[in-house]
Amino acid sequence: MVALALRVTDGQRAYHRGATRQPVFTDLNLEVRTGEVLALLGPSGCGKSTLLRILAGLESLDHGRLEVFGARPSAPKVGIAFQQPSLLPWLTVAQNVALGLRFAANRAARTPDAVSRVLDELRLESVADAYPAELSGGQAQRANVARLVVTGRPILLLDEPFAALDPGTREALQDWLLDLQRARGLTLVVVTHDLSEALHLGDRVAVMSGIPGTIRRVWDVRSHGGRTDRSEAGEAVRRHILSQYDADPRPADRPTTWADTLSDSPQGR
Repeated sequence: MVALALRVTDGQRAYHRGATRQPVFTDLNLEVRTGEVLALLGPSGCGKSTLLRILAGLESLDHGRLEVFGARPSAPKVGIAFQQPSLLPWLTVAQNVALGLRFAANRAARTPDAVSRVLDELRLESVADAYPAELSGGQAQRANVARLVVTGRPILLLDEPFAALDPGTREALQDWLLDLQRARGLTLVVVTHDLSEALHLGDRVAVMSGIPGTIRRVWDVRSHGGRTDRSEAGEAVRRHILSQYDADPRPADRPTTWADTLSDSPQGR
């Protein structure tokens, strides 16, 4: 049986504007396996960021259940980073990274060398004394992630972390993030609008429908072995996921696998 880091069951969330109730997502069911990278795709406004905020404990479900490691959330185990690093401009990189250790909830992670070790691991030691205005976009985003890593939280949620970066920096940071995830055994949920990024990062890729959002389908893109690439099989996966942005969801009692995708492609018939 696969161990689950996160599970949402029959999740519903709506926002109220005066007398108007606007559903964000409804009947949402999602499982995130311990130690995996789940890439989350979907059209703008479908509730991806709201879902991440709920997983992080920043908002609550109107209906349904959220479980973290099989239980209702209690101690902080989930960290979240948004697209903009939001580093405090008057603090150095080292001071920004250390900021989270001031909170009582993170006291177990406080050690004399906690910050220096994380800065070294995340290749930020050379800019430890620099201020945010002196950083490149890639350095700022790595510092943003370092603030989460230093707290020792095993689940990290990243909301389009590389969207504002140039293509070369983005690709380098994608590989950097995978190295970090493997080295620390982290569970990651990464929201992205970039299908290539989702296929590169994700062990599985989940696609949300439009408003009100729900999980349309989940692909086990690593089940065939190795990373999804530009081979015929990889292109079949890419085409199949793209088709789901506009397709009606079809019933399934299990996640779509690589084999399912190939069976829908010309090569699989």
